This record gives sequence, structure tokens and C-alpha cells, in this order.
Amino acid sequence: MSDRPNFAGIVIGAPESGKSTVLRMWAKQFLTNYSTGIAIVHDTQAQFGDLGTSYQSADEYREAMRRAARDRVEVERLAAIWGFDSDPVAQLAYNLCELHNHRRPTVRVPVLLEWDETSVLAKTSASYVARMDKEMITTRRHLGLQLAYNMQNSSGLPSWMFEIVTDVVIFRLSSDSSARDLEEKLAIPKRRLDWLIDSRPERVCDPFRYAHWRRGAGFV
Repeated sequence: MSDRPNFAGIVIGAPESGKSTVLRMWAKQFLTNYSTGIAIVHDTQAQFGDLGTSYQSADEYREAMRRAARDRVEVERLAAIWGFDSDPVAQLAYNLCELHNHRRPTVRVPVLLEWDETSVLAKTSASYVARMDKEMITTRRHLGLQLAYNMQNSSGLPSWMFEIVTDVVIFRLSSDSSARDLEEKLAIPKRRLDWLIDSRPERVCDPFRYAHWRRGAGFV
């Protein structure tokens, strides 16, 4: 694999699908691939603590790292950080990348940052992406950073992000408009995602059925 992580993924789908399962898989795969890697998950729904250690805040994680350095002990490499304010979590990941990787010839400590949907929607609008978020995703290779987003609708993220990400995993879509918006953003033929639409209350569509789009390869 490349010595500078380039992965950026989005998982999209209606509630009660397998979105969190994919983020958990990506986190475990990241930690397996990078022996020095650190995964930071903004765990608003408390679904990742079993993969590492849960923290009430980014500051609590920083304090745990300071104690570990002082006592010369290791901490688990996945930090699941609670709360609904994503800015401190993003700042934490950015600081780790700058500390270990910025302006270095190789990545010393790859960092994975995973966002739950509420991390983005807690902002001023559904399509809000902070300046730091944009800087991180566009310069992620130089930072040694990988990113993943968990969203219900593609409208929750701006179009430019779909021009940059490497992977999009699509689960059950709740409306025709959601499918059309996503097809436009991925530049794929119209009606290509019809088989994933299920707006019926009984949810006949298998919630774990999905499509995986990868940049340069299409659907895989």
C-alpha cells in the first residue's frame, strides 16, 4: 500500500441499514494495515467503544495520551469520542497529523478520522463543511490522513466532496430524489440506483443490500 494514505469514503443510506458496519470494517482494516496508525471516531451513537477506548471529549483523549507518555505505557489505537460537537474532534485529528507527519518524507503515524452523520448535521446547515474539514480532505495525502463519513442523504455533503473521495458505499435510499442526487454527484447513468430505492413503510428492500462505487473503477 502507499506510504501516504489517500482513502476517503462516504457511506450513504436510510436509517437501520448497515452503514455503521462499514465504518467499523474500515476502522479495523485501517488498524490492521497500519501498525502505527491511530483511528479517531466521532462516536455520537456509542457504537465503536468495543474496538478501542471511549472518551467523553477530545480533551479527555489528549490527557490520556499525556499520561501514557509520562508513564511510558501504550493506549489503544482507536479512540471513540462522544459528544455532538465535531470541531474539537477534527482539530484533534489535524493536530496529530501535523505533529507526526506534516513536512516529513514519509508518514510516521497514519490517522483515520470517521464522522457520524450527526457530526455534520449539528453544524449551521445540512450541507455545512467547516474550513478545516475541507482543508483536511483536500490535503489528506500530505497529512497522512484517511477520512470516512456516515450520512443518510448525499445532500448532507457538498458536490465537491464527491469529486475527491475514493469510495462511496450506498445502502437503502428512502426516496427517488435521493437516488437522482447521488447519481448526479457520482456522474453515473440516471436510474442506475433505482434498485436501492425503498420508500415503503414496511421496508421490503433488504437493509443490508448495497452498492460500492470506487473512483477509477466504477461499481465493484
